[in-house]
Amino acid sequence: MIVDPAFGVYVDSESARWHFNQFAVLQFRYDLFNRTIDDFVTTDRYVSRIAAFHVPFPAEPTWLERVERLLPLCQQIFVFCSELHDRTVEQLRSLDRPNVSIYACGRFAKPFVQARVEPWMDWLHTSSEFYARTNPGFLNDKLAPYEPKSLAFDVLLGNQRPHRDFVYNYVNDHIKDQVIMTYVYYAHKPIINNKQFIMETEGVELDPNRSYVHSIDSVRYYGRWITLSQVIPLTVYNQTAYTIVAETNFSNEFNFYTEKIVKPLLARRLFVVIAGQNYLQNLRAFGFRTFDGIIDETYDSIADNEQRWAAAMEQARWLTTQDQSAILIQVREIAEHNYRLIAEKNWYREFSQTLEQQVQALVNDAKISPPGIT
Repeated sequence: MIVDPAFGVYVDSESARWHFNQFAVLQFRYDLFNRTIDDFVTTDRYVSRIAAFHVPFPAEPTWLERVERLLPLCQQIFVFCSELHDRTVEQLRSLDRPNVSIYACGRFAKPFVQARVEPWMDWLHTSSEFYARTNPGFLNDKLAPYEPKSLAFDVLLGNQRPHRDFVYNYVNDHIKDQVIMTYVYYAHKPIINNKQFIMETEGVELDPNRSYVHSIDSVRYYGRWITLSQVIPLTVYNQTAYTIVAETNFSNEFNFYTEKIVKPLLARRLFVVIAGQNYLQNLRAFGFRTFDGIIDETYDSIADNEQRWAAAMEQARWLTTQDQSAILIQVREIAEHNYRLIAEKNWYREFSQTLEQQVQALVNDAKISPPGIT
């Protein structure tokens, strides 16, 4: 259905516009998306108005000023957030209004009072795209997840953060000889050729004229664009049986799901997670299974950060004392379920359908007769 131009749409970024262009039924005239905010506000041609924003990261405040300007005019404002951090979540909380819909890559501990909140699991989609849809079966030829390995855990920690300091110190004190561990420590310095950064090299094409500072920098991997952080460390996984996931954030106010959890899900591995409270509980709410019954996952519900992390790492330590073959037999059913879910579910389509249904309802409520159907 071609939407009547009297239904006004303002999109604040190319990424926000992209979502509207993916709709299965609704079609918008492209020229409508090129209007400035001043034109959008002052024109009298619109019977109804909506707007869409993508939360910028690193966080900056100017986009909120534009949202506030449009709130009195728009029937609904859609906010897409693929990066949940303390500052971006604070910004989202400031938009808790009846005519705001928030699509976010995670879960919030406390519900919003007025705004509608829906999942947009962007990292689950983009991090599984190459392995699940572009090259299905790729990992079957590269990994043997249920065969015992020489070491227990991979502990690939990335940039320095308090919860990763905790893991680093615990590993060195208790299980150092049972892991492959890296800790980059410093942000804003090149990571390629840094001894504290392990990356898979087979299939990766690097630009010799580019300085790779962040793991989210893109490379070509077997001819496809992918971020460094999304490349599964096959060599490391073939030497270790399990994964310690030290997520991007550890706040108890929200859970942010990134490529860090996607990689062991795709690789059919048991994982112990160092993150915020109820990370595993909310992961199960998306349909995944975790490993309670094999290990004690009550650590997930502990409110105190260091107590929660210590309890999680104690489970990792316990696993290093167990027979891998026996553990991996128990892991298999859960890991296969998780692989099927991450690989077969179209995470983007689920988000897109929910968004389009909400926009469709607003179009219908506007009572504008569409000029045609295609």
